[in-house]
Amino acid sequence: MQTDTFWSTYVDLGANAQRLGHTVIADKMLEAALEESRRLGHLNLPPPTVFNKLAAAFYAQQEFRKAETVYKTALSTYEKRLTDDHPHLSNIMLNLAELYFSQEKYNQAEPLFEKSLSIDERRYGSNNPHIYRRMLKLAWIYCNQERHADAYNLLKRAQEFKDKPEADLQQEILARM
Repeated sequence: MQTDTFWSTYVDLGANAQRLGHTVIADKMLEAALEESRRLGHLNLPPPTVFNKLAAAFYAQQEFRKAETVYKTALSTYEKRLTDDHPHLSNIMLNLAELYFSQEKYNQAEPLFEKSLSIDERRYGSNNPHIYRRMLKLAWIYCNQERHADAYNLLKRAQEFKDKPEADLQQEILARM
């Protein structure tokens, strides 16, 4: 547990230094946190929020490869030690998928969104707003891959949910079909 505390401290110090414009200090703290994350998988299993904080700090610096490395480290750690339907695993998959989606790396995001969606649908049922948003993003990916029938079927499933604020995204997806 002490390692968790050190890692979180590095992340917090790095994020604070970044907010204050001290990029050199931020880089050193975040690099230390990244190094600590590589060692954590052997010592204990931190919650996804620890990985997410570190990846978010790198993302804010537009260090997308470092954020990806953090998520891949987490994914590798969780895949070795948790069942394949564990919510921690789904959370990290989702965040890595979101990272790829934000960079328009749809082919890399797709399988992660699909697996995360599958895990969470089994766990929470189909009436969860987070699942709905994931369906819309996955449908968007299918449209970009010109898999319009898959996108349409997924949108039909998503439309079974009550109205959500993501209606604008849904309209964009339908317009691309």
